[in-house]
Amino acid sequence: QPQPVPAQEPQLATARFGMGCFWSPQEEFERLDGVLSARVGYARVQATPSVRVAAGAAPSYLSVCQGDGYTEAVEVTYDPSIVSYAQLLQTFWANHDAAEEIPGKEDQYASVLWPVDEVQSMCARADVARAAAAYASAGRPRPLTTVAPVDSSATFTPAEGYHQRFWFKARLKLGALVLLLLMRAPGIPELELLSTVGTQLVL
Repeated sequence: QPQPVPAQEPQLATARFGMGCFWSPQEEFERLDGVLSARVGYARVQATPSVRVAAGAAPSYLSVCQGDGYTEAVEVTYDPSIVSYAQLLQTFWANHDAAEEIPGKEDQYASVLWPVDEVQSMCARADVARAAAAYASAGRPRPLTTVAPVDSSATFTPAEGYHQRFWFKARLKLGALVLLLLMRAPGIPELELLSTVGTQLVL
């Protein structure tokens, strides 16, 4: 009797993007069909650290804010049979201004594409050229997007836990805080309640 053919596991792929503060982009990628997960972290353009990064030192939010050469990044795990890398690039361009550079935050908030293989690299470079033409046609400054070397994709380091799904957790905590305010016992001042639970909004 014929044996049932086991269902094949989807062949997943990874893509990494730098597009300013990583909180909002994480949510945008998570909304896409075919994206299994998105996590925020830190990556650098060069596979070898610059003189600003101590050998073997792992980046942290504090070190990135202080200008250690790392960039806030989002790592996306996706099913390419459902969503393509080209479609992920559409989300990349739609959710940040690639021509904007914030003084003092040139590395932290840089517009970067970290291809994980040569196919992604070719697609990314072609898309940057297309975007540059579109920006020029709109009378805007050219995009400052960097396509990093393929070997630099291994520099990704996940960010601290409180950064993961930051806005989602912040909305939950804000809703809980509002509920606590509405249900507080008579005689408890609002400021006292806020000072007791307010720190939870950032943890």
